[in-house]
Amino acid sequence: MRETVRSAVAAIAPIDVLAGEHIRDALTWIDSGADLFRVERPATPSPHLVSYFVPIDTTRRTLLLEEHLRSGLWLPPGGHVEVDEDPRDAVRRECLEELGVEARFLAAGPLLVTITDTTREVHTDVSLWYAIALSQDEPMRIDTREMASVRWFSFAEATGLDPMTTDPHLARFVSAIDGLLAVTEESAFLRTNG
Repeated sequence: MRETVRSAVAAIAPIDVLAGEHIRDALTWIDSGADLFRVERPATPSPHLVSYFVPIDTTRRTLLLEEHLRSGLWLPPGGHVEVDEDPRDAVRRECLEELGVEARFLAAGPLLVTITDTTREVHTDVSLWYAIALSQDEPMRIDTREMASVRWFSFAEATGLDPMTTDPHLARFVSAIDGLLAVTEESAFLRTNG
């Protein structure tokens, strides 16, 4: 599984200097032979791997965040990657558990990898950020054990959130998804008008 995780990280196109640094640092961590997966709650070992998935309504250009119960932050849904679990399978599992919907990936792999020190249970998360397609009109079954509520945010609203109330890398992810959607829309236009 180490090679699967390594390949996913190595395939990420850096959107900025920090993204390049996080890719390099994540690859160094993976190549070190350190344990990648959390084996003991709340945070052993540190760092460990997390899969975020961000539901995107591509028509409305909105994204769904959860008001996380333990942290009180507006975060993308997701969770810890289980031992020897493919991070994409973690997204599939967490999507069903947290929202009651099937994951429909907007890209083959993660759009971003971030390395973040958490404050609640002091440790470091190496997070892979995936985008999934979900319409605001689709019914969801919210896991109230994980989240107090969910809310759709426009891309501009998400980017404008106070960094103290969300993941500090959310605005960077919005930039990555904006880029992905621009390429997708241009490809569709060329297929239709080419």
